[in-house]
Amino acid sequence: MSLKPEQLDSLINRLFRTAVDGVELARLPGDASDRNYYRLSADRGGRISSYVVMQILDLPNKLHSEEVMLYHDENGELPFINIHRHLSHAGIPVPQVMLYDAVQGLMVLEDLGDVMLQDLALTVESARRIELYCAALDILVQIHRRATKLLDGSDCMATEQRFNTAMYQWEFEHFIEYGVEARGGVKIEPAVRERVKEIFAHYSRELDALPVVFTHRDFHSRNIMLLDDGRMRVIDFQDALLAPRVYDLASLLYDSYVELPEEQIYQLLDYYDRATADEPDRKEQGELRLHFEMAAVQRNLKAAGRFVYIQCVKGNDSLVKYVPQTLGYVRRNLPKLPRGAEALELLAPYVGEWRD
Repeated sequence: MSLKPEQLDSLINRLFRTAVDGVELARLPGDASDRNYYRLSADRGGRISSYVVMQILDLPNKLHSEEVMLYHDENGELPFINIHRHLSHAGIPVPQVMLYDAVQGLMVLEDLGDVMLQDLALTVESARRIELYCAALDILVQIHRRATKLLDGSDCMATEQRFNTAMYQWEFEHFIEYGVEARGGVKIEPAVRERVKEIFAHYSRELDALPVVFTHRDFHSRNIMLLDDGRMRVIDFQDALLAPRVYDLASLLYDSYVELPEEQIYQLLDYYDRATADEPDRKEQGELRLHFEMAAVQRNLKAAGRFVYIQCVKGNDSLVKYVPQTLGYVRRNLPKLPRGAEALELLAPYVGEWRD
C-alpha cells in the first residue's frame, strides 16, 4: 500500500499552508514494521524543508501494541502518540510530531536523518564508541528516572502492562516455536522441553520479582538516531511498558545489531550503575550483573525467535541474518546463570550455534 496522490496533496497543504516547489517523496526502508516511511522534502522560497511521513497500515489493528497484544486503548489513541506525549513531557529527546491524521493513518515527523547509533558503533574507534554509548545511557537513565516519576496519575499506556512471569514465559515459548523448531525443522523432545521450560520459569520468576520502571522495550542501536550536531533522538518507543531496568540495559548492550567487546559491556554497565547510585531500587554490583545477564538471555532468546517469526509469518527475511550473533550471546551468558549450563546442553542438539 503506497501513499496516494490525494493523501500527499492533503499533507502538503496542511503542513506548509503555502505554495511550495520541488516537492519530492522518497520511500525509506522500514525493517519489520507494519508501517511505511517516506522522506518528504519541498522548496520553501529557496529553503529546503524535509520531514518523515509515517503511513500506518491497517490502522484499526494498530491501536494496540504489536507485541503480545499488550494493551488496547478504547478511545482509539495510537500507542505511538500516547507514549510520545509522555516522553516529551519527561524531557526525553524524541522526534517532534508535526502532524497526525488519525483518519488516514498518516503522521509527519521531524526528519532525523539516516544515521543510527549502529552506523557509528560499527565504524568508530573504541574510545569514541564508549562515548556514544555513555551518551545513550545518559538518555536511558532519564527515561528510567523522569518517565517513571511522571507515571503516577498520567494516562500513559505503559502503566497498563508490565513484564511478568507469564509474559517472560510466552517469549521463551516464542523462541522454542520459531527460533528452534520452525528454524531448524525439528521438534524438541517433550521431556527436554519441559525441563528447559522449568529452568526458564525460574528466571522468569526472578525477573518478575524485580522493581519495575518505565521501559522503552527496544532501546538498541537502531532506535537511537544521531543528528548532524551530535545530539541523539530516541525512536520506536510505542511498545513501552513497565519492566526491570536491566531489560533496557540488556537491549542496548547485548544488541543483535552491534556486538560490543565483553569488557566494554561491563564498563558501560558500571557507568549506568554509578549514574543511578541514588535510586532506591539500586542493586549491589554482583546482583545487578546476575539480573542483567538473566535479562539478556531472556531478551536475546525472544529476539532470535521474533526474527524467525517475522521471516515465516510476515515474509520479511531482513533480520534472520542477526540470529547467529544473538544466539551467540545466549551461549556465552546462559552458563553464568543457575542451571544455565544444563539448559544449554539440553538445547544444543537443536540449535546449530550451540553445538561444539
